[in-house]
Amino acid sequence: MNRNELTPRQIKEASRIMTSTEKIIRNAFEQASDYIRVIILGSSGSSKSTIANLIVGQKLKIKENEFGNIYLDAKNVPFHMGEEMISDTTIPNIYIDNEHRLLICDAPGFDDIRGVLQDIINAFAINLLFSEPCKIKILFAFSANEASIQSGRGIKVAQNIKRIAQ
Repeated sequence: MNRNELTPRQIKEASRIMTSTEKIIRNAFEQASDYIRVIILGSSGSSKSTIANLIVGQKLKIKENEFGNIYLDAKNVPFHMGEEMISDTTIPNIYIDNEHRLLICDAPGFDDIRGVLQDIINAFAINLLFSEPCKIKILFAFSANEASIQSGRGIKVAQNIKRIAQ
């Protein structure tokens, strides 16, 4: 079998995840149908969840892991944050801000390191975030590395902007 081909078991698991994802998103939409939807998009590991926590007013602490990498952390935050620039969000994390009438959506990332199947699931989830008519604000997150001259003059940023436009 070609390494890009999916097994029936993988397809069944992806279908289960997509069904669960759709229920979570639809439930949030029902609770806040007329709220402005703020969708945070970007590559996997570009700090979308950290930004989402800052938007909702979480106090974050600067920490250092055993390898000397600096990261932001907090306990009991609405949006789980990883310690490194790797894929962590699978299903969009959604926070309903009733005070400001906002639906904060921390989307899964583009170019997920977990492979093509996860990229398909992520694309499905992101598409759902745009599925119903409403006022939408897009916050595009990208790392300094993605925008740097050394990484090809921001080619990754340009690719992700094109994805967002599509």
